[in-house]
This record gives sequence, structure tokens and C-alpha cells, in this order.
Amino acid sequence: MSRDDSNQLKLDESFDVNRALAYAPPFKIDFSKVKTPPTDWLSQLETMCCDYNSTLKKPFAKHTGKDATYTLKKELIDQLQVIYYRLSGDLDVQLGKLSDNQRTSILLKLTEEIQACTAGFHNRVNAIVTSFEGVASLAQLLTQVRQSLVEKTAARLTNEVHATNRVTVIASTAGFGVKPTLLGDIHPGRLTDEEIQKALQETFESEYVPFNLPILLCDQLRGILASVGYHGRHADSYDINDSKTIAMVIEHCLTDSTENTAALEKSKAGYTKYFVIDEDVYDKEKDEYQTYIRDVNWPKIQKLFLAALGREKYFVKEPTMPTLYWYALYHTTEETLVETRRIIEESISKNQYQAFNRITALKSSDPHLYRAISEILVEKINIHQLIAAFYASDIHRDLINIAEVMTIVLEKCNASDLAKELSEKITTGDFAGTNGFYYLMVALNNAALENAADSVKTISALAVTLIEKCDASDLAKGLSEKITAGDAAGTNGFYWLIAALDNAASKNAADSVKTISALAVTLIEKCNTSDLAKELSEKITTGNFAGTNGFYWLIAALDNAASKNAADSVKTISALAVTLIKKCNASDLAKGLSEKRIVGDDAGTHGFYWLMEAVINVIKIKDVESTQIACSLLFRLLGKLKKESLPVDVQAIFLKHKTVLQDSLKAYLSQIDSVLQLKAVSCTDTMLGVLIDHQVHFIKKPQSNTRLLVDSCIFKKSPIDRIKYISIQLSKKKEKYYLELNSFFPRNKKLVNTKLKTLEGILKLTNDIIDMKKGVIDYSVFQNDMKKIIDDAQENKFLIQDDKKINELFTALDQAICSLSSAASPTSHAPSPTPMDDANVSPRRQ
Repeated sequence: MSRDDSNQLKLDESFDVNRALAYAPPFKIDFSKVKTPPTDWLSQLETMCCDYNSTLKKPFAKHTGKDATYTLKKELIDQLQVIYYRLSGDLDVQLGKLSDNQRTSILLKLTEEIQACTAGFHNRVNAIVTSFEGVASLAQLLTQVRQSLVEKTAARLTNEVHATNRVTVIASTAGFGVKPTLLGDIHPGRLTDEEIQKALQETFESEYVPFNLPILLCDQLRGILASVGYHGRHADSYDINDSKTIAMVIEHCLTDSTENTAALEKSKAGYTKYFVIDEDVYDKEKDEYQTYIRDVNWPKIQKLFLAALGREKYFVKEPTMPTLYWYALYHTTEETLVETRRIIEESISKNQYQAFNRITALKSSDPHLYRAISEILVEKINIHQLIAAFYASDIHRDLINIAEVMTIVLEKCNASDLAKELSEKITTGDFAGTNGFYYLMVALNNAALENAADSVKTISALAVTLIEKCDASDLAKGLSEKITAGDAAGTNGFYWLIAALDNAASKNAADSVKTISALAVTLIEKCNTSDLAKELSEKITTGNFAGTNGFYWLIAALDNAASKNAADSVKTISALAVTLIKKCNASDLAKGLSEKRIVGDDAGTHGFYWLMEAVINVIKIKDVESTQIACSLLFRLLGKLKKESLPVDVQAIFLKHKTVLQDSLKAYLSQIDSVLQLKAVSCTDTMLGVLIDHQVHFIKKPQSNTRLLVDSCIFKKSPIDRIKYISIQLSKKKEKYYLELNSFFPRNKKLVNTKLKTLEGILKLTNDIIDMKKGVIDYSVFQNDMKKIIDDAQENKFLIQDDKKINELFTALDQAICSLSSAASPTSHAPSPTPMDDANVSPRRQ
């Protein structure tokens, strides 16, 4: 595009946009120096592919065979010949010898989806050939950097080969200074031009910036140096000749001019300035002191690249250091410490909280400088500086030192200010949407992932202090902010808190599980119900864990603990889950736990699936206590959920394991003291009620229906409920006697009348005792009615003896009278006492 359109891409104002985005063709292979290939070169290349991937058989036939109709077949064959040259060693003189890893990488990409469409195969072949092209100047290296950023953007958008090619085409035509992978591809892919253009702009505006560009150039240069023998820090020393070759490549990449080409050769030891040198190292074998060339001095190369960008006129004005981190990266220790003090003073007065962005990254790159800056921070301690430093830290180990200091000074802060500063979020780039609360929980997750118990303890202590300090609504708002870009898009602080718990459980780190669970309980108790359920339901939208949410990882953590027979962790995580179940409403629980993971080996699983897996695991292990705890959690949850809130496939998970759960279900129901509680959880519209009524097999497993047990438990604990139940059965019997009495040919009319009279008296008595519980009938009147009905029953012994229900009724009546008599004085005419009121009886604590 012309530079008039460049306003679409807003690069840093320091750049000369025309120069910074100018395409520089790469160094080309001189094919005149390559020997003529054998006539069967294509067959040899095909054999190399089959040797690499033994499942392939004649993989080129579809694309280059005599029956292939691909319109760009000749161009494809020409490109394949270049790959043959590279793999056969014919380009070693010009490009350097291939390492084993480089060879494997080429064959992997060449054979990837080789049976798919020919245009897609051609795209991959072109990409491989492009990677062979050399770099001989800074402009060419910058072109490769931009090409890598475009490919990175494509990878983030899609893994579909045609769409990936489309990204390179759009980038080329839009003036990003790159070339398309394949212009003739007739398949556009599924992405729109607008989606691609927006993604490219976001990548370049956040990463193609003055002080990050030298880092990108170094990353690109590392790959180039690998082809001339560079392999990172050397255990001993690089060979002098290899070092000179490496230095020559670096020298070429630091300029766009050819005037400096021979400059290195004029200096006897000029090449050493690019390396980390250890002098006077004692060699035991040779019994002498040696000078070792250990590594490329990358911090120095970064500074040289920054200077080269200025010298070669890529900037129209000197770029301004945006943060202390960048200042420290490109200046001496002394300069940085002076700047540190100045920035601190400005921050205190102007609230420039981002002044310490990424300062902790210096801990690894320059530990001496990091310690010096830390001393200044402590000297000028202010919560805003600590929040700023904490705000942008990437690695949990770097957060710990700040966390320890931060905990001490939190009490000095105003709660609203604290929440406000921690809630400030990044608005652009790969970390858009993140804030201090987010990084706090990410730090906790990283610590748990690395099984760093001390770090988990330290960060959790800080988090608890923050929770206690902040207002509930501010806390929920800060922790609910989601990252909107990158592989973790969709996650928030709540997500990473529970993910940390799962990681701790997967490492069988019982102490960390307790620490994180305690933190989670503190947070759950602080937040209101709607905020809690909503934020725990937020799910990751990209990557291998897409579809998972906080509920998912909570139950996955329980399964991890159960599968490792970690009884303490099962107990701890179950207690946390119970706290969550109490706090959240049933519909939110059902929704959150039903969310399915959509990618990876566990695609299709959800919280309910892992809960059932955890229960089965503890039952198989035969850990009695863990079984009781896990099953109690399961049944408590099912007792809260309505069956309509669960999909049929989720219901089926529990019902198919009814036989395995039967004994634990009976034990759970039997120990519920409150009749009202038992009635509520076992109601037929709850999922627990459905499980209770479910019969595994009507013939082989008739006892798998647990409703009789529920009724029995209710009757034992409540004589009134037992009387009501029997009364219903006797009313049906009374209707039967009426029908018999009014039939055309009644048998023994006198006997039937006697039965009816007795039944009517008994049913009146049951109604009286039920009414008495409600405070309607006088106690003395009830006693008289009771005496009369018993007398009548004695006159009709045959009726009492022949009817089990009536015998059962009198037993229940005796229990009811005893309950009433023990709670009321003989002369009282007051309503019946409260102990019969089930609402006043609390369920046994689980």
C-alpha cells in the first residue's frame, strides 16, 4: 500500500513508517553453484518423507504425479527440488549444514497433512523454502521479524492452512512489509479481511515498538545463528572459527551498509566483542589457564540493535523510555539507579503507577541491579509503587518478594484506593483485560503448578489480607475482570484461584491444598451469591482447556485428590465444595457444573462427570472416611438440584452408578436427623429423589429403589408422618368395605359394618392426633377418644389381628401419645408442644 494509508496502522510516533515497514528481499540462493540433481530426485525426496513417517505411501503422487491436475504443479515441483537440495546437503556451502533438529523440522512440516488438498500442501512447501532464504542486512532481518509477527498472528487466529495463507496475503497488500506465502491460492479460508486486518494491527501496535524491537531482532537472529553452529551457552568454549562465523553474521545484521563488511577482519580480536568471555579459567586436564567463549552477549546485542535502528534512520526522533524496566535494559546500573529515584519521586506525586512495569523481570536478567532497585523501593515505600510492580509481574517467584512487603504495608491503605489500583487493567496487547487481582491469582496458580509450597503460602497470605481489606463488591469486580486475548482468553481471577487448587491436588501437595482452600473459603464467604456463581462460571474460550471454568477445576481437583488416595485433600476440597454449594443457588450450580470442556483428551467432560469419577475412585480404593465424605458431598449437591435443571446425559451419569452408590446412599439418608430436611432433599423433583426412586433392574435388583428406606426413616423420626401414611392406606381399605357393603350380594353384612365402624373410629382418631399436633384438640378430649377406640378394637380382636396396617397404626399412635404426653402437663389445655415440630430439629452436620 502507499504510505498515505499508513494511518490504518498506528506505529509508535518515533518510527519512520516508510522505512520501518519497507520490504527487503532476502539473500537468494545461487543455484548456479548447485550441481544438477539426479533424475530420480523427486523419488528420493518422497523416500525421505516415508522414512520419516512410515504410514505414508507415495505421498507425492496426488500432488505431482502424471494424473495430478493442479494448475501450479510445475511451480510446486520446482519448490520441492529446493527442499531436496537442502535435505541432500547441496546447499550446505551457502546456508550451512543442517542440524538434526532442523532436518526433523523440515520433514515434519513437509509431511504434515500431506494427504490433504494440493494447494494447502503447496502453502507449506513455500513456507519451508522461504525459511531457507538468508539475511545479510538489518533491513532483511527486520523483514523476517515482521514475517514472524504475521505468522504469530495467523497462528492465534486459526490453524487452517488456507486461512493462514490469507493472513500473509492481507498483510502484504496492507503494507506490513512482508510477502505472501502463496498468491495463487484459490481457497480464501474462513476468516474475513476485517478480522485479519484488526488482528494484525493489534499485534504490530503492541509488539513492533522501539524498545521491544531489539528483543524481537535478537530472537530472529538466534534462529539464523543456529545454522552456523550456535546452540546457546556452551559448557566449555565455542571454537574460534565458529565464533568468527557467528560474529560475521551478527555484524551483517547490525547494518544496512556494505561499507562495514570487512571491518571485522581488520581487527585481530574484533569478533570477541559480541561474546561473553570467561578469562583465566583453570583447565585441570591441561593444567593451564584458558579463555573460554561461553555465549553470545545478548544484552549487549540488544543495545547494539537499538543503536543501529537509530543510526540507520529507522527513527524520525529519539524514542522515549516508557518504563523503568526498559530504561534498566538499555542503560548502565548507575544511570538506572539515578532514574529509579527520579521515577519514584514522580510516582508519589503524580500516581504514575506503571513506572515499575515488569521491574521484577530484572531479577533474572540483572540480579545486582534488581537488588539495588529493591533497596530504593523499600526506602521510598508506598503502596502505589508496590501495586505497580505487582501489577505487571509475569513470574510467580518474582511476585513473592513484593508480596511479602506488600502484606506489611496494606494496613496503611484506604480500602477503596487499594481496590481501585489493583483493578486498573491493561487495555491492549496479549494481556488486555488483566489487572492486579488477575496476576495475584495467576501467581498463585504458577506456584501451585511448580509445587512451590512456600510461594503458595506467601501469596495466599497476601490474598487473604486483600480480601479482608477490600469491600465485597470491589473484590468481586476486580477478580471478575477477564483477559480478552491470547491462549487464556476468557479467564479471570476466580478461574485461576480454583485452577491453583487443582494443580496443588495434582501434585498431591496436601499443605498447598489446605492453604488454597482456606483462601477460597474466605473469598466465598466474602462475596455475594450472584457474583460468586457468575464469575466461577466464566470459561476459557481458546486453547487446550477451552470450555473449562472454576466449577470444573474445583471438582477436577477433588478427583485428582481421590485418584491419589489423598484423604486429607479429599476432605479439604469437599469442605470447600460444601461451602460453595451452601452459598450458590441451585440453578447456578447446575449451569456451572454442566459446562463442558470442548477440546483435548477430556473434551465432553464437566464438573458432574469428575464428581462421579472422584466418588468411584474413593469407593474403589475402599477408604471408608473418604468415601463417606465424597458421597456426602455428591448427595448434598443432588439434594439441592432440581432434576429439570440437569440435562438427561448428566442425570444418566448418576443413575447408571446407582448400584455402586446404594450402600452410601442408605447411610447418608439414615443419618439425616431432621424430617423436614429428609423430605426436602428426597423430594421426587430433586435429582437425589430421582436417584432414590431409580431401580437398576426390576427383577434382579428390586431393592435398588430406596424410597422405602426414606419412608422408614421419616416414620421412625416422626410418628405423625407415619400416622398420616397409614391413614391414607386405611382410607383406601375403608372405600373397599363401602363398595363391598353396597354390592348386589354383600357377604356377612354385619361383619363388614363392624369393620367400617372400627375403621371410621380409627381414622377419626388419626385425624384428631394430627389436628392435636396443630394445637386444635384438647389433650383430655383426645385421651377419652383414645380409650373408646381401644375398647372398640378389643371387642373386634379379629379385625386388629388380621390387619397389619392397623397394628402398625396403634404402634405409631402409642409413639405419638408418648411424645405429646412427655411434653405437656396432664392438666394443660394448651396447644401441643414444639418438639413435634420438625422445623426445630437441625440436621446432623456433615
